[in-house]
Amino acid sequence: MNQVLNTLGILHGGVSATLCDTAMGFSVKSLGKISTTVEMKVNYLYPINLGERVRACGKVIKVGENICVAEGEIINEINKVAVKSLGTYFILKKYGN
Repeated sequence: MNQVLNTLGILHGGVSATLCDTAMGFSVKSLGKISTTVEMKVNYLYPINLGERVRACGKVIKVGENICVAEGEIINEINKVAVKSLGTYFILKKYGN
């Protein structure tokens, strides 16, 4: 699994960003909306080591007619927020439409 590590031997930021984007995207999907990412900001607070168990959480914080804003977190084994993100999602359509 060394392909997901950066040169420092910790999880590459792009992998963390992808995990946050997925968690936030699923939070938008849970509202019955199909969306795509417009913009995303990521703060890396603690390193994530290979083999470390983490969990990703996403939460919609604002719903508009065409745009949703969500926040995401990756929480490490000792319940510290290792990565914090904020994303803007364009609503392509709603389920059933």
